[in-house]
Amino acid sequence: MILSQTPHELVHRFGYLKSISEVRPYLRDYCWAARPGSDVMFRRNGYLMIVFTNGRASETVTCKGEGKLCADVVCYTCIAEKNDACNQTA
Repeated sequence: MILSQTPHELVHRFGYLKSISEVRPYLRDYCWAARPGSDVMFRRNGYLMIVFTNGRASETVTCKGEGKLCADVVCYTCIAEKNDACNQTA
């Protein structure tokens, strides 16, 4: 439904997408930071980040919850395992 679609096709399907400059700081500073330099967009006002490769959606990432921080990026391992080794919270 999302993968392999172009941004234009996704806008037609979902109404609009937001660029990294249009989203809340949590999404920009923590979710996008997990994919530095990637071409990403966010679906509407939600937590779904779409990663584009060569102009087509190649990955979707759900950026939900407060999570823990490791080295200034969201550590998905810490979130999944509730790892207390992380020393900061988002």
